[in-house]
Amino acid sequence: MTNEQKGLAALGGIVAIGVGFFVAKRVRGGSGPRTWSCQCGKTYEVQGLDRHRVYSVPQEGPVVGRECVDCGAPLPTGHE
Repeated sequence: MTNEQKGLAALGGIVAIGVGFFVAKRVRGGSGPRTWSCQCGKTYEVQGLDRHRVYSVPQEGPVVGRECVDCGAPLPTGHE
């Protein structure tokens, strides 16, 4: 395999990874609310990704703080 072929293969791999990442972000971001459950059992609806997530308690509304409304455990804020 020549250096040119190796470079093209590497470029193709990088493009494939980038496209896969973009598609995964679009699918996860546009699928509507997801649910997340705290260790205490409290269930939240989650919209958004990574540190741009908004947690809501069903029939009560969004959570303003960064802790579980029942037990005070921190809500996830990092990368998924």
